[in-house]
Amino acid sequence: MAGIPVRVDPSFFLLALFLGFSRDPASLVVWVVVVFVGVLGHELGHAFVFRAFGQEPRIELVMTGGLTWAAGGPPLSAVRQVAVSLAGPGAGFVLGALAYAGYRSDSPLLDHRLVGVGLRDLLFVSIVWGVFNLVPMLPLDGGRVMEGLLDMVTGGRGERPALMASVAVGVAGIIAALFFGLVLMAIIVGVFVFSNVRALGRSRPPPSGRDYQSWLAEGYQALGQGARLAASNRAREILAGSSDPSLRSGAATLLMWSQLLEDDLDGALDTLAANPAGAARPLLSEAVERAAGGREQAVALLASAHRRRPGDAAGAFLAAALVESGRLDEAVELAGEPEAAGPNTRAVVGAGLFQSGRLREAARLGEVSFDHDPHPLTAYNVACAWARAGESGRALGWLERAAGAGFHDLAAVDSDPALAALRDEPGFDELRRRMGSDRGGGAVCYRHPDVAVKLACPRCRRPICERCTVATSAGWLCPGCLDEINRTPTQPRSAGVIALLALNGAVFLAQQVVADLTSRYVLFRPLVAAGQWYRLVTSTLLHANLVHLLFNSLALWWYARPVEQRLGTLRVLVIYALAGAAGSAASYAFGDCLSVSLGASGAVLGTLGAVLADSLRRRAEEPAVLRQLLIAIGAILAIGLFGPMRIDNLAHIGGLVAGTVLGLAFGAPVSGEPAVSRKPSAVVGLLAGAGVAAAAAGLVIWRTTSFPCTGFGG
Repeated sequence: MAGIPVRVDPSFFLLALFLGFSRDPASLVVWVVVVFVGVLGHELGHAFVFRAFGQEPRIELVMTGGLTWAAGGPPLSAVRQVAVSLAGPGAGFVLGALAYAGYRSDSPLLDHRLVGVGLRDLLFVSIVWGVFNLVPMLPLDGGRVMEGLLDMVTGGRGERPALMASVAVGVAGIIAALFFGLVLMAIIVGVFVFSNVRALGRSRPPPSGRDYQSWLAEGYQALGQGARLAASNRAREILAGSSDPSLRSGAATLLMWSQLLEDDLDGALDTLAANPAGAARPLLSEAVERAAGGREQAVALLASAHRRRPGDAAGAFLAAALVESGRLDEAVELAGEPEAAGPNTRAVVGAGLFQSGRLREAARLGEVSFDHDPHPLTAYNVACAWARAGESGRALGWLERAAGAGFHDLAAVDSDPALAALRDEPGFDELRRRMGSDRGGGAVCYRHPDVAVKLACPRCRRPICERCTVATSAGWLCPGCLDEINRTPTQPRSAGVIALLALNGAVFLAQQVVADLTSRYVLFRPLVAAGQWYRLVTSTLLHANLVHLLFNSLALWWYARPVEQRLGTLRVLVIYALAGAAGSAASYAFGDCLSVSLGASGAVLGTLGAVLADSLRRRAEEPAVLRQLLIAIGAILAIGLFGPMRIDNLAHIGGLVAGTVLGLAFGAPVSGEPAVSRKPSAVVGLLAGAGVAAAAAGLVIWRTTSFPCTGFGG
């Protein structure tokens, strides 16, 4: 919108549907549109001011609301940060004023009920939510304003006092909310307080002697919580005190991400240049492109950064962006600039020239690069370029220089199609023989055990041969590390989730057509006790109204797709079905005897449990993700207990427990396989599925036989 990229996650509409659950369908549609417009207008206020200050803003609408961030341009001063923070609520107040003016006008449009409803809703969303956002508590806009003001007073050290003030304001807010009976509001503010307390703890310098590995994990946790100062402090301390290459690489990555999130691209490039062994450069390059809004915008952003701080680090980023954008001539000019003519920049441009068929230019650039940085693979690539260009004499000469520099990968020499024209040339066999006889003993390539090597991948430290070194903007890496860094996630397989959504939708349509369908198949406990056990399953396919269906459908789409991607279609269907049955069994066994239950939320919580199971396995690698997931689950259960809707929390708990058990079982590695392979064991999964089914059946039998429904809970 207006040149600003906007991404809307489907989970955003869960918030609107939850808040408007009690409305009729027409008013609900109006409400969802108003929430979308109100939140987007608020975020556009931030974005326009970001852009006025030379930044490149982006907007994301997610389940918890809106988020606007920006990259490019100079770092913002505290005054400008305050202006950006105030612009969001300010834009909302403008929208509210327009809504009020429209509502008070004499327009004939107000004769339509939905127009008046929409204007009142927009007034509420714009004014009330805007005022709430100005509360001086992080992460609200008022908290950002407070942090900016404190930065002015303390010379840029306002984060910690802002966190302390946010905790104090939050505690007071919880007490006030409980006093007035606003339990749900107290829970929301409590989540803010918890987040700020965690960030506050990380903002302190850690005690001496702390294990650096734990320190690094805490730094990433702080980054996930938005505590940029704490994250960068951890990273700087590790870089200052540790000599371990892997720890330094991780700390450099953490520091670069912290700087990038602070819009300090120059600082990130400085960190990159100071830590050449770190393999985070492709990740940073991808983040720059995403932050800039696309490849062309990334070229402009990186060109600006290179002008401000020229060098091989910035030059390699810019060269890669130019090559990928098809602007190869500009990349060649860049490689010729003295301030950017480093080995990484020349390697990126040379590869682009070779792949584009400009072989002589690639060879000449490689010759220049070898003169400055005599890497054996550079000489080998020059030989390949001259051989492809038909210059056999030059190619043999450069192949001999490659051997002299330490290139002894005979497998590459024998199989590389670029050297096919040389194999019949006089002198090739003798050169090949000398390359083999000069090869020393010692370490061998981890991918080619028959090749002795003197090189090692700077990221994983494994020995690699010249054929396995890959020239990238991150320097020389082995193919395994490069694949790990640049691996893009496969598209989720969603056939099973789509089938479940279609099934629920079809049943809901049938409910509207067949008058007694709901009453015949809903979970009504006295009838289940009388023998109609099928209601435990059929009730999971029914929904009370359109809001109920939409809420569960969005949650299913959000949680079940990653489960299906990781475990497969059959397993996600089994988890969904068994979790739904377990939720119904728990509701029947422990719920009010005469109450009625329906809906797929127990099954949906089962897919959330499977996500939780995966996070439990990864807790050492991603502790922040697990913590955030537990907070989300706690919020869901709290809404069921204290929210305005009638929610069957017993079904939620039953489905969640069953889904977690099944997720742990289906995701367990086969005996003897490394845990990281995540290869699921069919036997363990079948046993867990049978156990969940047996437990659900046991609850049903126990309730039916031991606690007859008549008089129980009534």
